[in-house]
Amino acid sequence: MSPGFLATEVGDAIDGAPITVTATHFSSAAELFNDRHPIHHDDQYARDRGHPEKTLPGSMIGGIMSSSLAAALSDYGLALLEYSIRYRAPVYEGDVLSSRCVVVRKEAKPKRGGGLLFFETSLHNQDGILVAEGNAVDLVSDGHNER
Repeated sequence: MSPGFLATEVGDAIDGAPITVTATHFSSAAELFNDRHPIHHDDQYARDRGHPEKTLPGSMIGGIMSSSLAAALSDYGLALLEYSIRYRAPVYEGDVLSSRCVVVRKEAKPKRGGGLLFFETSLHNQDGILVAEGNAVDLVSDGHNER
């Protein structure tokens, strides 16, 4: 995607760099989000509930999914205004996750020096399984207000 609201087109897509889920993602979620539910930290507890092992917390999944938004907006994003997520499949340690965001709508805000970009977001694992999907709205500059 070219920098700036004016150069961004509906249909533009950007992929975040693949991220391999490690034990650090689980421990970080526990510390950062105080998510200590046993399904995220106890393999036996997770197995007793139909999983092969512990599952990654949704807060961490959402953060990984937003990596494509960060890549898309690193030069001209001003504020994330909305972000919704639907979880579709569990994530386990060792999974390799790839995020994507696609511009689905633009709304000019000339008085703000840019506009709103509306995105569909998705996260797939190494097997192509949709792990999470959602929508985001970002306030972006027109590319003339560079830092």
